[in-house]
Amino acid sequence: MRVVVTFILRLWVDPQTQQPGWEGQVECVRDGARTHVYSAEDLVRFIEAETGVSREYTHSQDKETRQ
Repeated sequence: MRVVVTFILRLWVDPQTQQPGWEGQVECVRDGARTHVYSAEDLVRFIEAETGVSREYTHSQDKETRQ
């Protein structure tokens, strides 16, 4: 059964840095857990931890579905 998990993402963008820089905060609405993120990997790790699903698992599921 599918479960909807909602996240709120707040980003602060600094366009004046050499590379456009950003940092943010992500919050899981279900349980109120939140963390600061400084990269896309930080965001993915938080979502994986909150949902219990990793990218490796979902990619293997996608491959099975396509076959």
